[in-house]
Amino acid sequence: DCGSTIFVSGSFRLGVCGPGSDIDVICVVPSFCGGEAPGHFFRSFLSELTEREDVTNVVPIPDAAVPMIGLQLSGVDIDLLVAVMPGPNATLTHDQLLEDSVLQGIDDKSAKTLNGPRVTELLFRLTKRNYHHFQLCLRFLRHWAKRRGIYSNKLGYMGGVNFAILAAKVAIWYPRASAFTLLKNFFDMMLVWPWPTEIRLTKHYDPGLGNHVQWDPAARNSRNKDDIMPVITPAYPCMNSTYNIMKSTKAVMEGEFKRAHEICERAADNVKARMARGETIAACADEWDELFEPVHFFVRSKHYLRLDIVALNEEDLTAWKGYAESRVRHFMLRLQRLPLLELRVFPTLYPRPDDPDSGLCGAFMFIGITPDPKKLQGALRLGSIIQNFQQNELSKFRGKKPGMDVQVTKPKWKDLPAEVFGEKGQAAFVEERQAFKREMAELAAEA
Repeated sequence: DCGSTIFVSGSFRLGVCGPGSDIDVICVVPSFCGGEAPGHFFRSFLSELTEREDVTNVVPIPDAAVPMIGLQLSGVDIDLLVAVMPGPNATLTHDQLLEDSVLQGIDDKSAKTLNGPRVTELLFRLTKRNYHHFQLCLRFLRHWAKRRGIYSNKLGYMGGVNFAILAAKVAIWYPRASAFTLLKNFFDMMLVWPWPTEIRLTKHYDPGLGNHVQWDPAARNSRNKDDIMPVITPAYPCMNSTYNIMKSTKAVMEGEFKRAHEICERAADNVKARMARGETIAACADEWDELFEPVHFFVRSKHYLRLDIVALNEEDLTAWKGYAESRVRHFMLRLQRLPLLELRVFPTLYPRPDDPDSGLCGAFMFIGITPDPKKLQGALRLGSIIQNFQQNELSKFRGKKPGMDVQVTKPKWKDLPAEVFGEKGQAAFVEERQAFKREMAELAAEA
């Protein structure tokens, strides 16, 4: 009788989700349902979810900045978020969702939760004049970023909402452009934009609804002025969607933007020449193959750190893995203070074989480190940084149990696990690895 509303946001709402994508579902509920533990959302409703046979891997996170329940429904990953309205009625239309008055009287956590569908709905409406080409460009960017190993907001790269805002920016600038023109202009923009000047889709304003904090680098004692590549969400209260980007990940992304820009320039010239010779545009599709080549991460770093995220059982691992992965960024912040040519985290978690001796299960990921021979004096010392990460950063998890850990090792290149090299196998990359080592030897000789 009091009503409640379900909104879908993110890639699913924009129609750009791919295989393996999760679905962001926002439950807007009246005040008596409650989102804070032990509110009904995290009590009776959570119990009903866990009893369903088609629901697995249920992970409630009631004390997060955005309270949510992670789950799999019939094998599909779903992030179930809750926004609590201040009164007894929670019925909202999509038009009402975009009215700033909907935020009157709600708490900060619910405001952040509603920000997701509000931003997604605005992106849909702002790009309506050229939506099909915006959508195609965004699908392309998401796939490209995943292939190049730079798709992860959590690890300091860009994620779905960041690419959506940036693609919308060029779609608004060029409302009649094709998807390829939007893509080419996207890479142009990313190379010439005068960071840390922010990218916005809408003007800054204050509707006077209370103290919802907005992104404002000009405010006194503001932390926002240290943001490196701010991409601002278009809905009030506006936020920096790229807060996690750091110096090392910015450098990696700029290298990938430059590579993609050069390939797009060549592709445009080649397609024009081929069509002049009578070929169809469909026949020229292979011109973009190079853009989608997977990054050779496991070749072009001098050293590799392997991070094994482990727990005693799968249930503990499900609860621990997300938190541990989110702390890797803080590990990177310390590593980037070292004299390095490149620091690159690879945003893929590989399943770790169960270890019957230790009883641990888990997953592992890698960080690539290439020292700068012109600045490095002596050995590269990582011990204190690793120790600080394990003892301080990981200890903040409230639900930490025995066995939950992140083990950090430095394997030699020849000892890297076979699965990271894919179907080709490590042997296919030996020659490229040798060429990289010669490059590093030349740099060392110059130094």
